[in-house]
Amino acid sequence: MRDGSVLERILNRDEEPKDLPLALLQDITNDFSEENKIGQGGFGEVYKGVLRNGALVAVKRIHINVNTVNDKLFRREFSSLWKANNHQNVVRFLGFCSNMYQTRIAEAGSDEFRLVNVKERLLCFEYISNGSLDKHITDELRGLEWEKRYDIITGICNGLRHLEEKEIIHMDLKPANILLDDHMVPKITDFGLSRPNENSHTMGPRFGTRGYVAPEYDNAGKTSVKSDIYSFGAIIIELVTGFMGIPDKNNVLRRWRHRWSKPPTLLQYQQLTRCMEIAVRCRQQEPEARPSIMDIINYLSKSESTDVHTGQQSTYMDDDMLGIEPLELHFTLDDNKEMSCSVKLTNRTTSCFAYNIERPSQQYTTRPGKGIVPPGCDEYLVQIIVQRQDRAPQATQNGDKFIIQRTKVSNLRDEDITEHIFHEEAGKMVDEVNLMVEYEPISGRDPSVPVEAVSPMDINSSIYKDGVQGQCNKQLDRRNFHPPEEFSQSQPTNMTYLLRVSDRAVDVTRGAMGSLLHKLGELNKEDFNLEASVKKDVQSLSEELVMMQLVLRKVFDVQQGNLDDLVKHWASNVREMSYDLEDFVDGFLVQSQPESSTSGFRELTHEICFHLEKGKSHHTIGSLIKDKSKQVKDAAKKCKEYKVDNVVPNASAKAAIDELRILAMYEDKEQLVGINRPRDELIRLFEEDGDVSKENLKIVSIVGLGGLGKTTLAKAVYDKLKAQYHLKTFVSVGQNPDVKKVLGNILLKLVRNFNVENLDAEDLIEALQESLKDKRYFIVIDDIWDSIAWGRIAYAFPRNSCGSRVITTTRIERVARDCCKVECKNVYRMKPLGEVDSRTLFLRRTFGSEKDCPDTHRKEEILVDILKKCGGMPLAINSIASLLAGEPESTWEYVWKSLGALTEGDNLENMKQILDLSYIHLPDHLKACLLYICMYPEDREIDKTELLRKWVAEGFVHVSTNGLLDAVDVAEKYFKELISMCMIQPWRISYNNEVLSCRVHDIILDMMTSKSSKENFIHVIDGSKVETGEIRRVSVHYNDKKDTTILETINKGSLSHVRSVLLCRSSLLPYFLDFKYVRVLHLEHKYSLNNYLDLTGISGLFLLRYLKVSCDIFSRCELKLPNKIEELQQLETIDICVGKLREYPSDIVSLPQLSHLSSMGTMLPDGIDRLKSLCTLQGVDMFKSSVENIKGLSKLTNLRELGISWNGSSESVEESTMDALDSSIRKLSANLRIFTFKGGFAYKPDVPGWITRPPFHRDSHLRELNLGGCRFQRCPEWIGELHGLCKLGIVVREVADVVSIVARLPSLGYFYLIVSGMGEEEKEESVVIPGTGSGAFRALKQMLFNCPKVSLNFEAGAMPKLEKLSLRFRHNMAPQFLPVGIQHLPAGTLKQIWLHVYSNQTQNKTSVRHLLEGAFKQHHPSADITVDFI
Repeated sequence: MRDGSVLERILNRDEEPKDLPLALLQDITNDFSEENKIGQGGFGEVYKGVLRNGALVAVKRIHINVNTVNDKLFRREFSSLWKANNHQNVVRFLGFCSNMYQTRIAEAGSDEFRLVNVKERLLCFEYISNGSLDKHITDELRGLEWEKRYDIITGICNGLRHLEEKEIIHMDLKPANILLDDHMVPKITDFGLSRPNENSHTMGPRFGTRGYVAPEYDNAGKTSVKSDIYSFGAIIIELVTGFMGIPDKNNVLRRWRHRWSKPPTLLQYQQLTRCMEIAVRCRQQEPEARPSIMDIINYLSKSESTDVHTGQQSTYMDDDMLGIEPLELHFTLDDNKEMSCSVKLTNRTTSCFAYNIERPSQQYTTRPGKGIVPPGCDEYLVQIIVQRQDRAPQATQNGDKFIIQRTKVSNLRDEDITEHIFHEEAGKMVDEVNLMVEYEPISGRDPSVPVEAVSPMDINSSIYKDGVQGQCNKQLDRRNFHPPEEFSQSQPTNMTYLLRVSDRAVDVTRGAMGSLLHKLGELNKEDFNLEASVKKDVQSLSEELVMMQLVLRKVFDVQQGNLDDLVKHWASNVREMSYDLEDFVDGFLVQSQPESSTSGFRELTHEICFHLEKGKSHHTIGSLIKDKSKQVKDAAKKCKEYKVDNVVPNASAKAAIDELRILAMYEDKEQLVGINRPRDELIRLFEEDGDVSKENLKIVSIVGLGGLGKTTLAKAVYDKLKAQYHLKTFVSVGQNPDVKKVLGNILLKLVRNFNVENLDAEDLIEALQESLKDKRYFIVIDDIWDSIAWGRIAYAFPRNSCGSRVITTTRIERVARDCCKVECKNVYRMKPLGEVDSRTLFLRRTFGSEKDCPDTHRKEEILVDILKKCGGMPLAINSIASLLAGEPESTWEYVWKSLGALTEGDNLENMKQILDLSYIHLPDHLKACLLYICMYPEDREIDKTELLRKWVAEGFVHVSTNGLLDAVDVAEKYFKELISMCMIQPWRISYNNEVLSCRVHDIILDMMTSKSSKENFIHVIDGSKVETGEIRRVSVHYNDKKDTTILETINKGSLSHVRSVLLCRSSLLPYFLDFKYVRVLHLEHKYSLNNYLDLTGISGLFLLRYLKVSCDIFSRCELKLPNKIEELQQLETIDICVGKLREYPSDIVSLPQLSHLSSMGTMLPDGIDRLKSLCTLQGVDMFKSSVENIKGLSKLTNLRELGISWNGSSESVEESTMDALDSSIRKLSANLRIFTFKGGFAYKPDVPGWITRPPFHRDSHLRELNLGGCRFQRCPEWIGELHGLCKLGIVVREVADVVSIVARLPSLGYFYLIVSGMGEEEKEESVVIPGTGSGAFRALKQMLFNCPKVSLNFEAGAMPKLEKLSLRFRHNMAPQFLPVGIQHLPAGTLKQIWLHVYSNQTQNKTSVRHLLEGAFKQHHPSADITVDFI
């Protein structure tokens, strides 16, 4: 049986690329069907493969012909892919297939058949959604913005550098062989012509693409790394200009300047000119004249590291080109009809322009086809007409293009224009611009294309009523609202202003601005039938908001302490205004239905008007938008008055951090605490591979949160070892480093008096390589923040065999892995100080080294609490201890009470700056996700799934409509990034190393809470004070105080616009149900005499997206939901974790967005089959649910997780119920990933039908199967066929052959087995766990074996990856009942052992404990062994 999940594991990086079964590749590509074909080349075809979990891969099927039959090209491509894998700019290789089989073919002219050998050669890659680069190449005036093109160029540079390091020449580099992912990151692909990096000749056939093939290969078959450089030069030119050939640099600059509509910034100018200059050098005929890839990288990086502020505009040139829009002409595929559209020419120069339009065919007419556009003309209209035809135009005519020639003229009239005017001569510039023609089906037109600009129209259409064709309408300084063309035309207009998908999300810095702009675009859609004047107001409003959004980003890039108070006040007001505007727009989008009335909206009810704008129920949508526009314009006016756009970053914070790093480097060794153990561990990493003096270069990276002591540890290792090395130095890098300066510092410290003044980065790298090549060196690179900077620095360190060593320190896990070349064993993760070392350090800082305790009992109590909050972070301990040194008890008391809010004092300010640096480094979308954790109380374990769904509901996560990931997938990516940045701590980790929950360091939580409150992002209310101002998100913590101060906050109106609530005081619930803008509501009910929760009031929360109700362990409360909730059309999650919810509201099935529905045992609502968006359904009470509704589950085709329970009093399940369940699960099995069947406390029902009638297909995608709620006589054999299963739980009456069935599951990581007689005597049985060579339990990491009367025998090599083992023993435990072969369990991986014994009163618990501990401890001394009695 083939392993259908192998590609899923390779994609998850659980396995390396490998030989893949042909049957698997045939299966995922639908037997290489035409529908799955996504590309074709000279040597093969590429197909889309769909895995069982929905993930996509690409499969390349190589043609077998005279050029490929000997497998030479296949072996080359495989070898290159294997070596080049795991780089972000090289397509990821997943596996290969080399297969031969026989098939029969009919003899020509005969009925006979003969057998022939069929050869299959296939390669499998990651699927890249945005296609190849050639599909995105356009001229300067349209398509990708410059910044994106430049990022693609630098990305290809990094990919080529990686290939050079791996000694690979690509030999077929061209835009078609560069793929672009969702974020437009380039990935080099198609290594079919690649070869090792060694100068050679090709004697046989030569393959390649004209224009990209280097001349020395084309003419003489010579190959070298410079061949790829030649191809790269062609790509740069094509990407910058849209054309092949060497262009005129000045003309390229003119056209880009025209695209930008303003002079280029200095950075843009440098990037553009350097790209053109380096491209010309790459295209030199002689290979020796071409630059190396490092030359290119260093040359381009010079523009990135300019000291001039990039916002400063160059005075290079004014716009001297004729404006043309649109650049695409759209017509319908219609016959017997004359169609036309207009092209607008604009001339904002002081010169006259002549133009001439060349038509693609006689089918088209232009009026006027040539003419003069005078200076200052803002609208000169040209009509393009498609003549009436006998048959409709063909879609193939989409390639038609008009060519508009334009040049400056003087003293000419229209009739003087002749062809020779447009011939280029010395000193005269003639521009040519292509207008592309697109034909669309008559059934519809792309709704996002502005009608007034491109739609077919009559000659008498309104656009000609304002201006006669061929005449100029002077409307100087008119602002236009046209989307840049790099974005999808299928999105609402305003989305095109948002440069990244994450810009459309809610964040800390810009509030709801990005989300708001997207929704304003929705308002202007035709679905709402707004009047033209209202649409115009919405458009004007959007324009102002776009500019404010850009300014806000600039403001918040500056540390708040460096901003003028007026600027901070303006930014805060605009951010709050964005929230109010989004509340306003959301209300209309949710509550309004399109009507044909004059306003475009139905009249709003009084209730809805109150919900939107209290006291304005008589206003129409138009007047309300005018009111909002006035607010926005007032804010825009203040922006100019306060000169907000003039803010620039300040370097003072960096200087303070650098000073602290110097102090850490020169810390008194006598004052260091807890440093010896980590220092020695790190040194052992250096020495573990044998003779250090003869080893190749080894790089070790220290990673951890700021303040954990990375610099101090690196310095301790450096001081201990530096005497053993010829050359050594310690250099700090920091954020946004000048790489040239860093390299210069290293060189100056290693080689005294070396003159680095006139050397560029490449020269410095060569000098360092020369100085270090035969030396044993030891270098510490402290505080690296990004992999690109490290890559440039690392190039200077030769990999000699002298035992050289490099240490890097970083706060980012990904950077640490990149430093070590993904060798995780060389990544050293910082650990906090233990209790003893934390106490020693604190006392030493406070009282000196002679004291081991404080001088008063109260100080001792405060010390214990402070150390708990510091959590072993040396920086926090030192900062607070220094503050308390020599202070009386009253100061200690004050500091302890106000610790969370302290910001004053040099030591605490230093600590704040270091932690701030990590926060500032985060992208905007991650800042919002991190600060949201402040909603949770201190020391709370935060469930990952809950957190991700809240992020989505809050609008922090936005996904592209054509993306492969849904919002929760993207949120999980954010979660992993925060863990990688060490900002949150992984807490509960599953058997497959998935992080299930997290916590936050107390000190970080305090800092984040303070920052969150200042930014008005989240407020924590605990009754200690009255909060004022408009609160957007609130966390009301539980305490034993009365509700007085909280009610005062509510009565002041501060919560009237609250959008997210975590309420730990259920007595206040009625007040919060009045706040109509709530999107997220999480209620935590604490134990009380009144264990009844009435949530009927949520029916008025029209914007609610997330609802969770939970109780503490002492509460079994009853919950009442409203009878009707269909008005809550935005609701995505309902998570009810309380004792009793009798039934769901009858109309819950009318919620179109509901994706996650969970309770603790509630019957299915009637019509459950209507919830088509449901992905998660937990807590279904099968005993109460009707057979019809159980059958309805089969219609939920998006369902991924299903949890059912049996809470009935009968031991057996009704046959009709089981039949319905069986039928539904069979239909769901194609998509279901997790299935759980829980039972009641008294009975576990028999399911005899599932013994012979498997509910899951053998090829199902099921990953987790929990059958703990039902009971089998023996283990069903069909479980052994679920090869994708990773987690299994089952209850049986007898073990019998359960091990032999389950052990062969290749992916099983977690297994629990319970033997339950349910009132009957359990059988005495014996089970052998197979060992080496059996293949049994090869992936198992956790095993729970609750079978007291089963004797276990572990064979040698059993369960080689086992990490956790739980066993349950009989109450009369004795030596003869101990498992056999305990010594065979894997000592290297087994870390935790739980041994549970049934307890009785006659039992000698001490002797039983000694028996068990002694039996396991002698073979597994490093494991954590727990013995308990139950």
